Amino acid sequence: MLWLAAADAAAQAYPAKPSRLILPVAAGSTSDTIGRMVARGLSERLGQQLVIDNQPGADGNIGVPFGSAGVGTGTHLTGELFKTAAHIDVLHVPYRGMGPAISDLVGGQISMAFLGLPSGLPQMQAGKVRTLGVEPASNTPAQFAAYLQTEIVKWGRAVRGTGLAKQ
Repeated sequence: MLWLAAADAAAQAYPAKPSRLILPVAAGSTSDTIGRMVARGLSERLGQQLVIDNQPGADGNIGVPFGSAGVGTGTHLTGELFKTAAHIDVLHVPYRGMGPAISDLVGGQISMAFLGLPSGLPQMQAGKVRTLGVEPASNTPAQFAAYLQTEIVKWGRAVRGTGLAKQ
């Protein structure tokens, strides 16, 4: 499975220009303040500016919906496993197949999708989506869960490196 997020069409090394951080909350809110603190720390670590884009509404679900090929499909279950393991609440948007999900990913209606290589590779090669992770070859759910746990630990360190204290 590939974890893809919408990106600019120009093929560039990341991060070649300021990145956009979508905060699904109103500017000036507590969550906005925390998001800006995280962005500042990440910006310093990346050596690249992060531009805050506040998009409030839909009970905070605008920023990070993920698309799948439909309820109960492998792409849906992968997204749910990711949500559980990462302890995040992300809106699931089921589609009738990956074609419509990919169209909405490229068009910016959803922020991420868990795709198989055959369906995601053409968009990735065209620079229309950015690959954020690739599932290693695994034979069992336990092997995948172990891999996912190592990724959560790795990215948890990055967030903790911003200086935010757990409350």
